[in-house]
Amino acid sequence: MLVAGWVGMGAGLLPRRPRGRAEVAMLVVYGVLAAYAYGLLMNLWGWPLALGIEVPGYEATELSFVSGAPLLENLKRFGLYTLVTSTGGWDTGRAVTNGLMIALVGPAVLSTLRRAARRAVVQRVPAS
Repeated sequence: MLVAGWVGMGAGLLPRRPRGRAEVAMLVVYGVLAAYAYGLLMNLWGWPLALGIEVPGYEATELSFVSGAPLLENLKRFGLYTLVTSTGGWDTGRAVTNGLMIALVGPAVLSTLRRAARRAVVQRVPAS
């Protein structure tokens, strides 16, 4: 849930200047990048658990976390693991779906949100 919150925070930090097609294009690019970033962060969480941890007496795969190994070796293993899992369908599927849905539904959703923001009335309630 924390990673999903970061995706939402990133969307809130996008510039507000672009309008029309440029805005939708920016959101499509963000949706694709956020899908891969989400997958990378979720891989970081699940990587040692999914493939097991290589410790003396237990064999693991070439992509497993190796306890006591140098940082660069584990980063290389994590990079390979992320490359395999990201291009294997989950993250790429998420990125393609995000891009298509934002391109198709984005203009209607943006106009609805803008209309709701114009009609919203915020009143200050005096403290008693």
